[in-house]
Amino acid sequence: MSGTPQKWLAVDIDGTLAEYLGWTGSFSIGSVIPATAERLKERHAEGWKIAIFTANMDCHQSEIPVVSGKIWEWLSENDL
Repeated sequence: MSGTPQKWLAVDIDGTLAEYLGWTGSFSIGSVIPATAERLKERHAEGWKIAIFTANMDCHQSEIPVVSGKIWEWLSENDL
């Protein structure tokens, strides 16, 4: 294996990247936590790959693309 290994950072949305005030549904994501968002932007600028995940998906398998789309929309709205 050659080169520098890729650095990865995995971040849970609920309670880490977004405020979590309890379960309100699969389509609900809280307000962005600015300090975490800034740290992620810094790491990304340093070349880190960022993985965003959530365990709060109580939906039918057919709804997963919709929930995923909502996550991407939220990330875009918050400049992430």
